[in-house]
Amino acid sequence: MAVARSGCVDPRGRATRGFSLIEVLVALAILAVLTAAVVMQGAAYASLLRRLQDKTHALWVAQNTIDELGVEDAAPAPREERLVRHLAGVEWVVTRSVTHASVARLYRVEVTVGRADEPGTLIRLVGFEAQR
Repeated sequence: MAVARSGCVDPRGRATRGFSLIEVLVALAILAVLTAAVVMQGAAYASLLRRLQDKTHALWVAQNTIDELGVEDAAPAPREERLVRHLAGVEWVVTRSVTHASVARLYRVEVTVGRADEPGTLIRLVGFEAQR
């Protein structure tokens, strides 16, 4: 009498082909674990990608905020101001602080940027602007 790979024999003594229920359940369990791992990695990647994109946009907002001082007609005056900017469909909260630098005719500009809908700061950028 021939016996199948799985060692199953039907009631008439013939060898059966195919997988047993246990083999199918083990294969499904392995597949479920692998699928869950892939989904978790995809979610982590999407979260990391969003954070990187936010930091890049925040850096652009910070650089633009410092550059705005360079195109103003008047010399930058020491001050601190809170601004709102829009970029890439997001509202950004910007704090710009202008102070005298230790070098004559030079101003220190510190800019912090964060999303309006989330607490915290994403980027802190420091630059210097010359007095005209």
